[in-house]
Amino acid sequence: GVCEDKLNMSKCIVDYVLDENEEAYEIVKRLISGGMRYDAFLCADDAIASYTIKALEDAGYRVPEDVSVLGYDNREILPHWYKGKDITTIEQPLFQMGKDSIELLSDFLKNKDQTSYSKCYETRIVEKETVRI
Repeated sequence: GVCEDKLNMSKCIVDYVLDENEEAYEIVKRLISGGMRYDAFLCADDAIASYTIKALEDAGYRVPEDVSVLGYDNREILPHWYKGKDITTIEQPLFQMGKDSIELLSDFLKNKDQTSYSKCYETRIVEKETVRI
């Protein structure tokens, strides 16, 4: 299926962590040093969110009172040093996605005629402590 909902990106700034999650700390420091006020940071995973929170707090921001941080994946694996607030996150069905990927790869190896595939999965926001409501 095709996902119908689109995020309005007109007021968003997008930056990428290319190699290591630690890179998120420097990216956030650079972004907030420009003086622009941010309402929230949406991170590609919860580990990146932990570095985002650290950068914000090291700069004197309070999470979520001053700025919200939302992670993605709802995994319990975070950097060993992170002892901060529980990260509000978007949960995705990782087991089902892995299972579907293996089945898709197996079908492709057998048939070799499938050129593209798209599937949307249900996600949910797991409200914890890093997003101001």
